[in-house]
Amino acid sequence: MMDGASRGPGAGSAAGPAAGAGPVGTGGIELGADGGPGAAGSEAHGGQAGSDVGVEPEAGFGGEGEAPDPSGGAGGSDETGGSGTGSVVPVPGGSGGAAGPVLELVDDFETPDVYGLYQQQRKPLWYLFNDGTTGTQEPTPLAMTPLTAGSAPVVGSTSALFVSCSGFSDWGSGVGVDLVNATAKQPYDLSAYAGISFWAKMPGSYRQLRVNLPDAGTDPSGELCGDACNDHFGADVLLSDEWQHYEIAFGEMQQVGWGLQREQLTLEAVYSIHFQIASGNDVDLWIDDLGLIVQK
Repeated sequence: MMDGASRGPGAGSAAGPAAGAGPVGTGGIELGADGGPGAAGSEAHGGQAGSDVGVEPEAGFGGEGEAPDPSGGAGGSDETGGSGTGSVVPVPGGSGGAAGPVLELVDDFETPDVYGLYQQQRKPLWYLFNDGTTGTQEPTPLAMTPLTAGSAPVVGSTSALFVSCSGFSDWGSGVGVDLVNATAKQPYDLSAYAGISFWAKMPGSYRQLRVNLPDAGTDPSGELCGDACNDHFGADVLLSDEWQHYEIAFGEMQQVGWGLQREQLTLEAVYSIHFQIASGNDVDLWIDDLGLIVQK
């Protein structure tokens, strides 16, 4: 845990955003911390197809984006960019040993509750969400999962976020975190940051992940997108079955294209970070050390 950071209260449930509609689906529910529906109803989310944004694993953290060696090792080069299909593949690291970015953790997942690190006026709250069709999400209620010895992506990590999703027939399901949600979801100013950073893995044959940032221009809570909400700025990431480190620059995020089109991400008013999985896939998703990259 970072110095000066604290945890949120030990009980409560996530408040779901107001209802929104989109061509990929108009239904949806958000599950609170107790596994029940969120307090404010439903949300629609867009699909993952069509985006040309891609993000490659950050290679400066241990060669090929793999877990760092506690005994030290050569750093790598930072290579990012899409392949034209939104896919992400590991890239070889270099020997430059360049210093990594300065990060502020949103959550290190070192406690079992659904509250992230309380710092820099952030009050993060985690929750599951889905399209309201038939499917399963585990664990419910949502809780962090202990890591076995030797399986952690970073030295000192003892637990991580684990979510298993299967089924659902509309736009799918996922897990998200509101950046400020002590009693109700509020926007947060990310203009001092350049992007997000996280460790992730997805064992199995399907490894596609959509990372979205609902903001004032695309989230129904912003009251700007009318009946064309939830086409959020984001990036499609192709994960590995082993832990890899990923960075996504805010400037690389794009909308899919089916909702109200905005010129750019409204960094001054971002509500959440969403990790979304397309419908019809059986997925085990692991995430650790979610952070914000400080502007240089």
